[in-house]
Amino acid sequence: MTDSPQRSTIPLGSHALDVLRCGRGTPLLMIASLGRGGEDFVPLMRTLDSQRFHCIALDQRGVGNSGGELNNISLHDLANDCRDLLTALNCTPAHIIGHAFGNRVARCLAADHPDAVRSCTLLGAGGKIPADPDLQANFIAALKGELVDEDFHRAIRDAHFSAQSDPGCWRTGWWTNAARSQAKAARDTQRSDWWHGGDSPLLVIQGNDDRMAPPANGLAIKQEFGARVTLHTIADAGHALLLEQPEEIARLFSEYQA
Repeated sequence: MTDSPQRSTIPLGSHALDVLRCGRGTPLLMIASLGRGGEDFVPLMRTLDSQRFHCIALDQRGVGNSGGELNNISLHDLANDCRDLLTALNCTPAHIIGHAFGNRVARCLAADHPDAVRSCTLLGAGGKIPADPDLQANFIAALKGELVDEDFHRAIRDAHFSAQSDPGCWRTGWWTNAARSQAKAARDTQRSDWWHGGDSPLLVIQGNDDRMAPPANGLAIKQEFGARVTLHTIADAGHALLLEQPEEIARLFSEYQA
């Protein structure tokens, strides 16, 4: 992609959200992982064809300069933000890519607002088969501020990255208040509300080394929803596969949309 992503602020009525945008094709909304921002999608945005896709990488509530209530919200509230954003940009219906926590928001968006969604691509799609409990506990401790410096980064590395990957890209860019709000929103929303992703076509891309959203989750999605699901498992990638394998993700996504 030859375009450089440009940042803008989109008013949604009660609050505004920041986005990174580039490209001129079919709208493609990108929803980041827990406590992360749209910057995580820049390597993928630069790889995708700017003539085919208009990429919109979202900073959710509490990330960067994005506003909005963080207390006592649900995945439905975050899905409504996505719908309102796409409507404000005149970009419905759109393809949706959700990474990790963002895949839950993507599926909730498709369930609540099917007219706004062309397809959902799920990266690191957990929600049913639990994470490695020790890694999850350390990651939660990091987000609570109980781990600092190298202990914090060790918890991030162990939870999210394949042993073959350099976790340095996630040493910064964490928005812990947003992460805590998002984690509570996930707990407070019934899995049955979003797991099915409405009736949208689902492309599931998962890392073979993912211990936060074990690959058995993708298999469960495929077994439950059958022909509606296209499943790919890629090597040398963990839960942070978006950063580890952006070119492979771009290739699989582009072929799926061909």
